[in-house]
Amino acid sequence: MKKIFVALSMVALLAACSGEGGNSTNPSDDESATLSSADGQGSSSSEKNVTNSSSSRCEECNDDAISSSGNAESSSSEKLSESSSSSAGKAKSSSSVVTLANPCKTETEDNCEYGELNDDRDGQIYKTVKLDEQWWMAENLNYADSLTTPSLKGKSWCYDNYADYCAKYGRLYTWAAAVDSIALYDGGNGVDCGFWKRCELPARVQGICPSGWHLPTFDEWTALYEKFGGRSMAGRYLKSQKEWYDYEYRGKDAYGFNALPAGFREDDGYGKVRFDHLRNGTGFWSVTQPDTTSPFKMGAYMFELSDTHYSVSVVSSSKIAGVSIRCVKND
Repeated sequence: MKKIFVALSMVALLAACSGEGGNSTNPSDDESATLSSADGQGSSSSEKNVTNSSSSRCEECNDDAISSSGNAESSSSEKLSESSSSSAGKAKSSSSVVTLANPCKTETEDNCEYGELNDDRDGQIYKTVKLDEQWWMAENLNYADSLTTPSLKGKSWCYDNYADYCAKYGRLYTWAAAVDSIALYDGGNGVDCGFWKRCELPARVQGICPSGWHLPTFDEWTALYEKFGGRSMAGRYLKSQKEWYDYEYRGKDAYGFNALPAGFREDDGYGKVRFDHLRNGTGFWSVTQPDTTSPFKMGAYMFELSDTHYSVSVVSSSKIAGVSIRCVKND
């Protein structure tokens, strides 16, 4: 059976966090999570050598500068000089009895409520799904125009630099790219909101999501997995029915969320970069940062699924990790 190590940071399982929601309410850091190395050795056989060349690779996939038409400008990728952050979080006790929403999808029938999101920036159309009165993207974001959106320059990738993986699994983004840090700090270079920085954000952040949509907060992610499976079983109901390597823990996709095992781009901050865990792991950025100024807790919360279990791991991940994005429709 293929196993996945907990990617990029220290892991804390979090059931929920207090407050009204939005970015202003973060989990407290009263209790520390179990530590694991961000530069640990993965067991996935899907690990690739990112320096290898191949005729099926595309130069544009690294997106040092990409326009909507797919034309690239020459530019060297940024060199990162810091190590990844460690995690923090507080697990909140929850009832042992989880009341699930009624499933709307089986292997033979699909009665979920779907819609479409037309991204007018590049014309891409994404499938969306209504989950507990809230519309979510049912596909990973695949927006790549770093000329229109400079925050993306050198900060988003196709897995292993293959264009076909972008079409299937969406792109992998750093957190600074996800929040569109340059736009947040208009007139600057976005350096105040990214790796090894903790920045103040508005309650709702569009980031690189299409107009009318926003990056999910910690509270929105927590409400999703609590309602659709509970902390320990959400993976069973949110993961896609196919693509996951380990058959034993394959998903039911009972609500149409269709979480695919898109993998990660791992970066230890000292030049060691690799793509890993395709088909046996995925993570989704939240806009929320740990409520602390400690230099060891300057990551951002990522919600992670694995093919070795059904539970959701909530990770304070390094902001330079390459992670998938799902957007939520504004109220």
